[in-house]
Amino acid sequence: MREDRRRREIFAKIQNPKSLRVWRCSHFGGHQFVPTLVDLPTGQIWGRLETEVLDTLIQRHRPVTELRQFYRGWSGLPQYAQIVEREVWMQQGWDWLTYNKSGRILAQDTDHEQWDADWADVRLEFAAPDGCVQGAYEARVEASGLVMTVWNSGEEPEAVK
Repeated sequence: MREDRRRREIFAKIQNPKSLRVWRCSHFGGHQFVPTLVDLPTGQIWGRLETEVLDTLIQRHRPVTELRQFYRGWSGLPQYAQIVEREVWMQQGWDWLTYNKSGRILAQDTDHEQWDADWADVRLEFAAPDGCVQGAYEARVEASGLVMTVWNSGEEPEAVK
């Protein structure tokens, strides 16, 4: 009950409430990758959001680094490019979310399934909407350890890359 009241307070603060529509949905996809929020029409994916950060996400008035742990990436990119895109956003700030982007995998570990690779080399190209800023990033994403996760609700946690 208190959580619902807090959400209402946050949404009441929005400067232009007609520009924000909030829908609620159930799970789609496996538990491990279920987003808390899919921001449409931008396609940005957020996970494990907490009420305290909603105002920062909506108003975009605080440092992006406060949202790093929640941002999963832009849905228009391949899995490993999403990881690179999040790191670039940490450097570039809020304007990055408005940039046109494309990404591709240049090379990746062939000893494992594509979705479970130990490493991938990624190229991420970008341009500001007005074209005044453009460029590309290249990066290698490497698995560096294991975390515990649950694949589906009710299952026991297991270690994954």
